[in-house]
Amino acid sequence: MFGPPSETNNLLSRPIRRTVGIPWPLAAKIPRMGAAEQLKIESRVQNDRVVISLDGELDMASAPLLQAALERVENAPSSTLVLDLGRLKFMDSTGLRTILWARERWESRGHEMALTVGSSQVQRLLSVSGVGDQLRIVATPDALLV
Repeated sequence: MFGPPSETNNLLSRPIRRTVGIPWPLAAKIPRMGAAEQLKIESRVQNDRVVISLDGELDMASAPLLQAALERVENAPSSTLVLDLGRLKFMDSTGLRTILWARERWESRGHEMALTVGSSQVQRLLSVSGVGDQLRIVATPDALLV
């Protein structure tokens, strides 16, 4: 059976299914992850660049975390932004849009932006979308010489 049978929807007077497709005893054991657990973000200033390292999944839930991190460093005196995607396991179109938003804001100030190589899924998304051709991709954050 699905969900606890005690809850009902007042409009339909039927039990509400809290976990569609997952039997109740199993659904109760699935940990709920928030955006902060899905994506870890570290920022550092290194020489003449800001490096933001992403670890985990960049998607609709976690993209606002990256956007906030980017807004915190956008007035840094550094002339280069490097998004380190080396530990990024997954990215969806929302994450891709956030990266494009970052590039637009950073380059509008006359600064340079680059990405490091991500997982095969991330690289495939960049390739299939054509965005990889528009962004500077480097092997490591240190590879970009300013």
